[in-house]
Amino acid sequence: MKVLTPGYKYELENFENPEAFNQTIQFIEKVEQGAFDEEPYLVTINDGTTNEDLIEVLIDRIQFLNKILPSSYNESALNGLKEVLKALNERTALRAAQGVEGTNKA
Repeated sequence: MKVLTPGYKYELENFENPEAFNQTIQFIEKVEQGAFDEEPYLVTINDGTTNEDLIEVLIDRIQFLNKILPSSYNESALNGLKEVLKALNERTALRAAQGVEGTNKA
C-alpha cells in the first residue's frame, strides 16, 4: 500500500501481478471554508467513497467467499467488520442528531 494523500487516497498493488497498473482508492475529501464573519462549512475537493461503503464491500466479499469455503475465521472477520460498520453508522446518526454531521465540529 502506498499513501498518496494521507487519510484520503491510497494506491494498492495487484496481488498476482504487482507490475500491472495499480488500484486506487479515493475517499471523499473536504476542506473547511468560510469567511471570518460566516459559519465555516465544508467543501468537497475530491469526491470519493466512505469508510462505511468500503467496509460494506469487504462484508459482501467475505460473505461470498465464505459460501464457497466456510471458515470460522471468515465468520470472525465478518462479525468484526459488522461491529465496525455499526459503530461508524451510530457515530454518523449521533452527529446528525446533534446537527454537526458534515462539519468539523466535535
